[in-house]
Amino acid sequence: MTGADRSAGKNDNPGRISTDAVVVALGYLTSFGYPLVALPFLARAIGAEALGLLIVTQAVLQIVVHICDYGFSVSALRRVAVRNRDDELSEIIASTLTAKAVLLGGSAVVVLAVVAAVPGLRHLLGIFVIGLVLVAIGTAFPSWLLQGLGRFTEFSLVLAASRLLALIGLLLTVSGPEDLPWALAWQFLPLALAAVIGWGLLARTGHLRWQRPTRASVRFAFADGGHLFVGHIALMSMGAVNSVILGALAGPVQTAYFGIAERLSNAGRGIMGGVQDAMLPRMSHAVGNPNAASVRRTITAGIIGGYLLGGLGLIIFAPVLLPWYLGPGYEAAVPLAQLAGATLCVAGGSALFNLRAAAAHRFRAIAAVTSATAVIHLLALIPASALFGAWGAAFTVLGSEVLLCLTFSIDASRHRRRQAAEESEVHSTDAKGESWSATRPSQSSRQR
Repeated sequence: MTGADRSAGKNDNPGRISTDAVVVALGYLTSFGYPLVALPFLARAIGAEALGLLIVTQAVLQIVVHICDYGFSVSALRRVAVRNRDDELSEIIASTLTAKAVLLGGSAVVVLAVVAAVPGLRHLLGIFVIGLVLVAIGTAFPSWLLQGLGRFTEFSLVLAASRLLALIGLLLTVSGPEDLPWALAWQFLPLALAAVIGWGLLARTGHLRWQRPTRASVRFAFADGGHLFVGHIALMSMGAVNSVILGALAGPVQTAYFGIAERLSNAGRGIMGGVQDAMLPRMSHAVGNPNAASVRRTITAGIIGGYLLGGLGLIIFAPVLLPWYLGPGYEAAVPLAQLAGATLCVAGGSALFNLRAAAAHRFRAIAAVTSATAVIHLLALIPASALFGAWGAAFTVLGSEVLLCLTFSIDASRHRRRQAAEESEVHSTDAKGESWSATRPSQSSRQR
């Protein structure tokens, strides 16, 4: 039995798929319960202006997180899931972690240089240093390895435990605007804790197999995830960059209102994004397999249904829950949260198309679609944020998500037509070959 057989590709039946999806979703639900509890606490404890500074700082550091991920959360996960031999695992681990370290070093130098050079950010240099240290530890979190090996329960428990510990720390140490460094630290400590706990679990189960990485293996890791990196940077420009641009053009208060809505939406995206990543190994095994139609249907229904449930819930319950959730002074965030809910509904289609393309190893197509949409998004976001503040940014995000879904659907339709044409050509060639063989005189008849 191959490594792929023993990992997440096994037991590909709808019941098992649903169980694993629920386990991962619960893990991410617990994980994103942390910011959902932390947000109203911070809004009351440090106020709107300090919260805006926190959101801007966190958004900058989140860019570093996206850069260090590169595309490994998909490419390395897929390599682990479809590997043919267990001895490939050591090479995948070593090359992936080394590539992440290279990206982290370069990103940290750039961020610190920019913060030191910009007068408006210079007073936040210490906070950025704290954040970068925690990001450095957190980038080692082996989510791709745990999910690729099919260890969904351990993955979910690690997420839940790390967030619970961080939430306790946040509640004990933050009481006012002067505690902004602590507030930021507790935003990134969960992933750092998850990295430590995750590798500890893998070491105990015998899956921690380190070997010295070669230049060729690191280059392959970069090459395999290269197109995904382009796609991730594009998606980042439609996500984390929004608060940075809005903060620069409209101020911290507008950023706080928008950031609240975006965080609520991102909680849903995070939960379903985790489920989407967990389903990648199974979808990879199901691609092109006529006997796996039920697997594809189950995954499709789960992805679309989950996003719709989250989006509609935000639209319906935001007017009731947000005033209670945030307290007085944040009423302007309610309609922005409803717009974020509408965006979340549309995001289900984009996520499904993205998953299918990744499962088929169509990383180049993902990069092309997301890059084109991101350029349009940024061109619209800058004037919209400058003119209309948080409202302009929220409508731009919604429009860009609609465009992304439509572009993905067009690409998928073209890909299906190309596949059909290629299959038709192959069948035509085979038929001509069989016809020629049938009419060609046999060697014995020519001799007679």
